[in-house]
Amino acid sequence: MTEFTLGTRASCSDGFCGEVIRTILDPDTRTVTHLVIEPKHRKMDGRLVSLSLIDATGGEISLRCSLAEFEQLEPAEEVDLAEGADYGGGYGQAEAVQG
Repeated sequence: MTEFTLGTRASCSDGFCGEVIRTILDPDTRTVTHLVIEPKHRKMDGRLVSLSLIDATGGEISLRCSLAEFEQLEPAEEVDLAEGADYGGGYGQAEAVQG
């Protein structure tokens, strides 16, 4: 099992892209599914990066994409969910998101 540390630098195939600011977990399996990587020089613009794009070795994270492709990844947005009588849980649960 690969462990990810918040603050780890991440690089694309053609240069540094940012650092890990959050991990996203599947609440059913409690396993990491995505990392949120915040681009350099731009706060609040994190990108949602699937583990299928990530090589993590020796404390470094390399993405299998270019900087241009990284910029096209889905933005990671924080959403506040209000629990109601019909709310069944899911990714809004506190244990689903770390960071």
